Amino acid sequence: MTAGTAYTFSITATNAAGLTSSSSSPSSSITTESAPVQNNNNGGGGGGSPAPEPAPEPVCNAACVAAQNAAAERAAAERTAAEKAAVEKAAAEKVAAEKLTADKAAAVAVAEKTKVDVSAATTAATAAVEKATAAAAAKVDVDTVAAAVSTIVNSTNSSAAITNKITNEAAASISSAPAAATKAASTASAKTKANSAASQVRAAATAAQKAATSSQAQTSAAPEISLGSSNTGSAAAQAAARANAAARAGKAAANEVAATAEAKAVKSKATATALQNEANAAVAEAIAEQKVATALAVEAKAAADKASTLSAEKIAATTAAKTAAEILVELLKEKVTVAEKIAAAVTVEALAEAQKSLDTVNAKIAEAERTVAETASKADAAISAQVEAVRVAEAVKASAEAQLAKVDQLNAVVPVKAAAAVRAASVAAVDTKIATAAKAAAAKVPSKAVISAKPRASTGKNSTRATISGLKPGQKVKVTVNVKPKP
Repeated sequence: MTAGTAYTFSITATNAAGLTSSSSSPSSSITTESAPVQNNNNGGGGGGSPAPEPAPEPVCNAACVAAQNAAAERAAAERTAAEKAAVEKAAAEKVAAEKLTADKAAAVAVAEKTKVDVSAATTAATAAVEKATAAAAAKVDVDTVAAAVSTIVNSTNSSAAITNKITNEAAASISSAPAAATKAASTASAKTKANSAASQVRAAATAAQKAATSSQAQTSAAPEISLGSSNTGSAAAQAAARANAAARAGKAAANEVAATAEAKAVKSKATATALQNEANAAVAEAIAEQKVATALAVEAKAAADKASTLSAEKIAATTAAKTAAEILVELLKEKVTVAEKIAAAVTVEALAEAQKSLDTVNAKIAEAERTVAETASKADAAISAQVEAVRVAEAVKASAEAQLAKVDQLNAVVPVKAAAAVRAASVAAVDTKIATAAKAAAAKVPSKAVISAKPRASTGKNSTRATISGLKPGQKVKVTVNVKPKP
């Protein structure tokens, strides 16, 4: 240093990591003192120039001394402060260096952990992609169900029109059964059958009478008729008894045939009534089942629509979950990159800048993770809801299909039952007419024979006549004639 020159001082510090701090503020100005002047005059001979007289020393009074002392104290204090600042700065830089080392080590750990997180997030994102793909594929199945339900609805509407037509026609047909029965009973065929039944009654009566007469002929002698005497009444009574027996047999046979016809008519009426009831029940059942089919078709349509809506929501939810998962993967990759920058930082400034980037990406990751959790939850809920909706839609669709098939069967049965009811009513009417004819014919068959034994007026002088019924053709009759004596 040059004497009498003013100097200032600045301090820097270097730590063990090789990092150097910035310079401290300059110290107060310090002026060095001048060197004392030496006297080279040693006296004696030698005539050289005389040495210059030394400058007189300045006189420092009390104020000067005080100023000097104050300056010295300030200089000492500044030196102490500078030394302290240097020590503190060195300590701070040491702490900073240690922190930098620790932060770099921590960043390496963060990078490694984040790489693991990236792997897990990538797996989750892959699963989210698969769910989104499955959701899109499931829409095809939902559309298939919806198309099938639409077909069922159209078929059900057509079936409703058909059912309405068939049941109305069947009801009209059933209502016309009495008129059809009346018409059937008035046909020539019915009249022929009624006449035939009457003939059968009369034939049965005749056959029974003949059989009874034959039986009497085999067990008794030839009838004897006495005319003109007291024995005539007794013989007539015997003949009447035999004739009455034959008549009763004929009557019983006629009644039996008529009763058979009546029983058949009663049975036909019961059958007609039962078939009419069945036909009416079939009409009512077809109408009721058609209402059920229509209700199921409406329910199936609603279920299919719900499945379609939930399918769209499922696709949207799984797509959102996929997008969120992919964003999280990219953010985690970015975090790895930032963490690696922190690990490679060599200055505090570089570390601080990288840390800011890490804080920013961490905030984004936190938000992304929240979004992933929400979207994944919504996606799972949408998947479950859509699966349940499809299950319900398919179940209702199956029920609607089965119900529609049942209605089709009833629509096929109703006309058959209605026609059967009309035919049965006609048959019952004809059978009733036959029974009526048979009963009328049976009523005409006498249950008691009438023998007219009173002699008719004769044109001959010695002749008389008697009428006997209930005799077998060719049967011999013994006649006794009693002649009154002349007076």
